[in-house]
Amino acid sequence: MKDGRSEGAKDGRSEGRQERSDDQIPYYITITSNLPLVASLLASPNPFPHRSFSRVPYEVVKQKLQTGVYPTTAVALSSMWSKGGISEFFPKGGVGIQMCRDIPYAVFTLITYELLQEKWVRRDVEDGDKPPAWRNMIAGAVAGGVGSFLTNPMDVVKTRIQTDPTVYKGILDCARRTLSEEGVGAFGRGCGARLCHKIPANGLFFINYEFFRRVLGVEGGKNL
Repeated sequence: MKDGRSEGAKDGRSEGRQERSDDQIPYYITITSNLPLVASLLASPNPFPHRSFSRVPYEVVKQKLQTGVYPTTAVALSSMWSKGGISEFFPKGGVGIQMCRDIPYAVFTLITYELLQEKWVRRDVEDGDKPPAWRNMIAGAVAGGVGSFLTNPMDVVKTRIQTDPTVYKGILDCARRTLSEEGVGAFGRGCGARLCHKIPANGLFFINYEFFRRVLGVEGGKNL
């Protein structure tokens, strides 16, 4: 009886330790080592059409102001509405090419960020400790730079279609004509300016992202 109770108690303590150990293992390790990347793709708001759809009017007006078509935002809005109504803010192919840029950008940025978090930001951090904020900032900045650089060709096509949709028959026609008439270098135009925007913007974004994760207590997937 004594041996039976002893073995039973040992088994109970062993199961208890196992349960506590499982609770301490990050949720993405207990399910699959690839889940952080999958979760990043599913959690991103960009792959859903409504986000890209809502960005199109803003992008169209911004690009017309940048190219000097209109002097001010007020003039642009009134002139475009008078010219063609709502269709002026949603040019043919504008939503499709917006998604062709936004979705890969979100994928590349979030995958890069998760990989940097795993391989560098949290690599030397003890369990229960928080990585320094500057590492999160650098990881976010690098991720934003990678996403911007890799999707710049789509951004070039997007800008051309949304600025003057009557010139091209569609996304593929725009890409083909750009390549044949101006060469592959044309797809890198504006990359520097875009990086100057996206790198610091993503650095600041991911610092705030990690901060609010801690404030809201959604770390390690325990509250998901």
